[in-house]
Amino acid sequence: MTALEPRSVTHPRSNLIPNTPIVRAFSGLATLGSGLVHFAIAPQQSILFVVLLAIIATSELILALGILGHRIRVTAAAAIFVSAPTVVWALLALVTDEAGSLPLGPMLTAAALGLFAALLLATSHRLHASRGTAARPWTFAAALVVGAAILPIVAVPAIVEAQYPSSGQPAHSYPNEHHHH
Repeated sequence: MTALEPRSVTHPRSNLIPNTPIVRAFSGLATLGSGLVHFAIAPQQSILFVVLLAIIATSELILALGILGHRIRVTAAAAIFVSAPTVVWALLALVTDEAGSLPLGPMLTAAALGLFAALLLATSHRLHASRGTAARPWTFAAALVVGAAILPIVAVPAIVEAQYPSSGQPAHSYPNEHHHH
């Protein structure tokens, strides 16, 4: 080996990193959906919850991009981070009455998406921790297409419910807004 040849650098645990394209696609898209639902809920909330939901949603979108872009390893820690917004919501419901103002349907949808992603990540990590799987780019692409087709069926109704509660009127209105009927 000459000085100009690149050296192969391997991580001592690199054989323990699972390549799980289906888990990456589905958990990444579920996390993305959860973040979008949280963003849809934010505008109608008090300033405290607007800020909190914006931080949570931004974190979820960054995490989703990291999972989908293979920048975040499939680990137990990833599962914990994905489920954190649901834990925060549960804690807020216990300590403040204001958490009751959050729309239940959209919050449950966001929680279900986050917990689905966490379950996929944790199960995959547990089942595949001792071995990697062969890379199959087509598997990731196929899972991405299937997940992207399913995600709107789940997330869009929650986003619509967050923006237009059952009264049919937008959840937020502005003082100088003109309504023409």
